[in-house]
Amino acid sequence: MRRKMFGIIAILVMLSVVLSACSGSKSQPNTETKPQPAKEAVFYGGWPYTLPPKSNFNWYSSSSLAMGGSPYNEMMMNPLAMYYWDSNKWEPMLATEWTQDAATSTVTVKLRKGVKWSDGTDFKAQDLINTMIINKAEAYSVWRYVDKLSATDDYTLVYHLGNPSTVALRYVLKTQPLATSVFGEYAKKIQALFDAGKDAKADEVKAVLKEMEAVQPKEFVVSGPYNIDVSNITEAQMTLKKVPTAWQAATVKFDKIVLYNGETAQVTPLILDKKVDFATHAFPPATEKQFLAQNIRIIRYPNYSGPSLFFNMDVYPLNRKEVRQAIAYAINRDENGTVALSKSGVGVKYMTGFSDNMVKLWMSDSDVKKLNTYDYNPAKGEEALKSIGFTKGADGIWVDDKGKQLSFEVSVPSDYSDWSASAENAVQQLNKFGIKTVMRGVPSSQQPADIRAGKFQIGYRSYGSSIPHPSFAFTADLLTYNQLQVANTKDQPGINFPLKQKYSGGEIDFNDLITKSGAGMDAAKQKEIIGQVAVAFNELLPIVPLFERYFNSPALENLHVSGWPQDGDPILKNGGSDNFVTIMVLTGKLSPAK
Repeated sequence: MRRKMFGIIAILVMLSVVLSACSGSKSQPNTETKPQPAKEAVFYGGWPYTLPPKSNFNWYSSSSLAMGGSPYNEMMMNPLAMYYWDSNKWEPMLATEWTQDAATSTVTVKLRKGVKWSDGTDFKAQDLINTMIINKAEAYSVWRYVDKLSATDDYTLVYHLGNPSTVALRYVLKTQPLATSVFGEYAKKIQALFDAGKDAKADEVKAVLKEMEAVQPKEFVVSGPYNIDVSNITEAQMTLKKVPTAWQAATVKFDKIVLYNGETAQVTPLILDKKVDFATHAFPPATEKQFLAQNIRIIRYPNYSGPSLFFNMDVYPLNRKEVRQAIAYAINRDENGTVALSKSGVGVKYMTGFSDNMVKLWMSDSDVKKLNTYDYNPAKGEEALKSIGFTKGADGIWVDDKGKQLSFEVSVPSDYSDWSASAENAVQQLNKFGIKTVMRGVPSSQQPADIRAGKFQIGYRSYGSSIPHPSFAFTADLLTYNQLQVANTKDQPGINFPLKQKYSGGEIDFNDLITKSGAGMDAAKQKEIIGQVAVAFNELLPIVPLFERYFNSPALENLHVSGWPQDGDPILKNGGSDNFVTIMVLTGKLSPAK
């Protein structure tokens, strides 16, 4: 019986093996899929930079890789807040709240807690105090309004306004704090000198700044969610990698940002090859047509500035307003802008020194009516020259009252394709008018230094400002390249335009009124001063603005990036400052394409 049972069991086991084989269970491969690593989300942009060691990772150095003016600068080093131009509201960044008290002339700022620098140190009020001390030594404009700064605790700062102003808040909130771990020792030295009665002009203070600017950190210490990958910089491109410990690390949607190196000529083929998602370079009309032919979208938004003719007042007769007025009449500015940037080059109308978009916001109707729009009219230009005794020679060239032909050289950054096209057109128009003119291209790395040093006759630099108050524009127009008049800096005469002038409205001190135009908390009073400065500027024309640049930025939709704002979106009122791409990346509104 027991043997019979064993036989039955053996048969059942054999059947089980056979059935198992028939089912194919032993021959089936393991179909379980291993989890694949997530695809990196990459934003591709472009910006011109200089490869180390000619550049460095010292945020204050003139050779810094900080990419000032780019959309990427504030992605690395956050400001306290960023501004929405359309709604007059702020996006909190390193500050979470702020209040202004007119009675005490103070601005109180609450800082964000829990923020860590990329080197692991904590972000606190002392970082901002140190930054402001260094900014004072560097004569930053914020100190035209702030006279004292103190911390009530590690996350609360109180700014006292010795010169109360509606623009002071912007200066405060747009400050980019720097890490104490890098710059603290220099701030301490500078403060000790200030406590000893020295000021920013003292040789001892300048020596500390020189020492600080010579420091060569191995990498930036940043507060934002991206930092340059120092091991991955080439002549062709560099990478901004996400900082995993950054306070915005969970908000931003891109793992890294790849920036191709180059100006317009270098970046254009990369866009056409659809390797770049977004670029702020100025693209000429022919290139725009290529983009549109490939269904590449162009986003237009104002820069609130553009190219202008800056005149060396030490070169006779450029110091005579009639000559500058004649030049304004002789150049068709609409044509000049179109040649340079097609629809994105809009000829300047009001000639106030700040954006036409802001004129009626900051000037009364009566002051606007006083403005000469200098519509293209060569005949009026001739009248202006004849009124001061100039004559036209038999060869068609104007001769001044000293018997010398009007002959000038125009200096322009050779690697700015839009400005070069504009300069070529302006030179053609001036020659046609009878002012002998030639264009000289100078690399953009050198040309501003030449202007500051007075080594030019007529030069292209920017007028206006992408900051929402005309005082900033007047500073760019009349002070930045005029240091002999502003600070008695003899080796930096710039345009050397005297800031105390007479015009049809009487006498004016531009330097004094530029400060007053942003002073106080009374916007109506500011408008009166701005109107006076604008009317005087319009008559004297210390510079001749040509066209206002609107960005014509290609934006590749749904290639690597999704969420681009539609035409008419209020955020497109943001100009070069508070760039809409910066805000949308930092707030997570731009995300990887699916």
